[in-house]
Formats: sequence, structure tokens, C-alpha cells
Amino acid sequence: MRTIELSIKEDGSLIIGQLVEKTLVNEGADRKTIKEVKTIADEIWSNIAEYAYLTKDGTVSFSLAIVDEYVELTFIDGGLPFNPLEYVSNPSNKNKGLGIFIVKKLSDSINYNYYNRKNVLKIRKKIIYA
Repeated sequence: MRTIELSIKEDGSLIIGQLVEKTLVNEGADRKTIKEVKTIADEIWSNIAEYAYLTKDGTVSFSLAIVDEYVELTFIDGGLPFNPLEYVSNPSNKNKGLGIFIVKKLSDSINYNYYNRKNVLKIRKKIIYA
């Protein structure tokens, strides 16, 4: 498992995207899987960076692991409690909820917990090998 800590002021989408791509290329995943996992990671990062912290000063712990034939992404932040599984996504409204709708569609499973004042979001996606 690989874990990195990022400030929401950093370009987390780029940093996480590079880590996802490198890991999945080394794992032998096909291009579609890599693109979809990068999209999932980008959407979640964007939501945390935009909405989790009132002061725009916070951190996110991102972990990536390969478990069996799945890639597992874990995001942990100390921002406002938010369970994306309870959020009603409206794909027709491009300003609200489209990212969460996309994540739900691309993921095989999503698990959310609020523990020790932290949002813990785990996402699993089956790896299709090239």
C-alpha cells in the first residue's frame, strides 16, 4: 500500500493521478481501467479540496493498494462530515453532484465512515488486465 499526505492547497489531482497511473501500469492494468480510476480519484479529490474545509486549509491522506484483482483508493480528511453515499446525485445538473454520480457509476464498491472526526472513504474498482 502506498500512502501520501497532501495539503488541499497542492495540485492533488495531478499528484494522485500520477501515482494511480504508475501503480496501475506496473500492475498491468488496461488503459480503460487506468482512466476510470484516475477519474474517480480526481472527482473525489476535487470535492474534498472544494468543500471539506471551511478555511481552505486542510490535509488529505490518500492511500492506494492492490488487493486481489481490485485497486482500493482511500481518502481520509478532517473536513466537514460528508457521506457521498447519502448524497442524491443529479447527473442533469452539471454544477452539483455530477462528480459523485460519475464515481458511483465507475466504482465497484464505496464505503464511508466518519471516525475520530475524520471522513474515511474507501473505493474499490476491479482491475481489467491488458
